[in-house]
Amino acid sequence: LDLSWCALSDVGVCALTEGMGTDASQSLRHLDVSYNNFGSGGVRAIVDLLVRSKSLDALYLKGNALADDEVKILLDCYMPDPASDRSMPATIKVLKLGHTH
Repeated sequence: LDLSWCALSDVGVCALTEGMGTDASQSLRHLDVSYNNFGSGGVRAIVDLLVRSKSLDALYLKGNALADDEVKILLDCYMPDPASDRSMPATIKVLKLGHTH
């Protein structure tokens, strides 16, 4: 799903991920939300989607205004933590952050 350059804000990303539901999140393989206009709210919504998703192979986030703590939230999902239900399934093969303002 390529939604790069769509001027998505935090609200738009939240609506997108909520609207995807469980079935869509299970079949989504590629999500490109590069060069939009979201921050921490959008990152948290994407993390929620990533935790639910069993099929996402690639995530592109370059060109968004992500602060260091927002990138850390995203990367923390990759760290296996048996005590947490927030650990991301190990399906992501490509994560591109690129330049984030």
